[in-house]
Amino acid sequence: MKLIDIVALIILAVGFAIVLLSKVIVNKFNLVEKQECKYASELSEEELQNYKLNKASFNMKLTGLIITIPGFVLLIFSNKI
Repeated sequence: MKLIDIVALIILAVGFAIVLLSKVIVNKFNLVEKQECKYASELSEEELQNYKLNKASFNMKLTGLIITIPGFVLLIFSNKI
């Protein structure tokens, strides 16, 4: 196994770990409180907290996906060489 394959697998593993542990990361770093909602006045307190939790979790999953994509590209190109 080449070094480039190992680096690609590490990048993939980090990205997938972020996606799978997104709720844990959101709770650990208290990212729910940092989310903004334009329509906060129209929601009840429980709905607002649920919305912020879902928004923070989605943002973490999107970040994990963005980290994972270069790993896939690197893995594909390393096997063609």
